[in-house]
Amino acid sequence: MDLTLRGYDRKTVASMMGMTPQNVTLITQSPLAQDALAKRRREMSKSNDEGVTMAVANARSMLENAAPDAAKAHVDLLDSEDERVRASSASAILDRVGIAKAPDRQDQGVGVFIAAENVQLLQVALEEAG
Repeated sequence: MDLTLRGYDRKTVASMMGMTPQNVTLITQSPLAQDALAKRRREMSKSNDEGVTMAVANARSMLENAAPDAAKAHVDLLDSEDERVRASSASAILDRVGIAKAPDRQDQGVGVFIAAENVQLLQVALEEAG
């Protein structure tokens, strides 16, 4: 069964077990063997899933443990002589603590709120001036 689960073909299994390929086929195709193979495959799949879950949990734990060092590295970069490094680090720090990045002034015009009555006064003043 283990050899079949590992992916060996029937001729290889037969050779390793001292059997004929036909006997291997008869055994592996029997309902009892098929049931046992299915059960073992499910167990292997469950074990693999648990292994992946554990690996992801370990990776997350490693990253969480490194977070204070990463934060300190960003804080230390605030003292860099290079203005771009300081700005990049400051932006990363603000982003990580949930403070939104300021909008890029080059892409936006300046918005000004003027009450309707003041618009009329501006129009009158522009007409008198021009």
